[in-house]
Amino acid sequence: MVFDNTYIQWKDSDFPSYDCSGFYRDVSDEIPPNAPIPRGSPVQINAFVDASHARNKLNTRSHSGILIYLNQSPTIWYSKSQKTIETSTFGSEFVSLCLATELIKGNWGC
Repeated sequence: MVFDNTYIQWKDSDFPSYDCSGFYRDVSDEIPPNAPIPRGSPVQINAFVDASHARNKLNTRSHSGILIYLNQSPTIWYSKSQKTIETSTFGSEFVSLCLATELIKGNWGC
């Protein structure tokens, strides 16, 4: 498998900034003290997630669609009916997001 080593250029204007310091008071990213020094080029992982709420008319289950890119190469494609029955669009989207997170953590150990 050949990977593309270019990056997607996201614009900061695409993501509005919010001041969450009142909610997340003293939170910071912790780097483990025994973390190795990075070598080579950095890698960018982008995940696109969508769900169609109650797509299956027989059992009212939602359907998840996930596409995960490593730099600009699609590496994981996932499309399946969800195992749970959700009562809202938010619930089905959240289940898809959890699935995408598990796929990323399981494949790359993030």
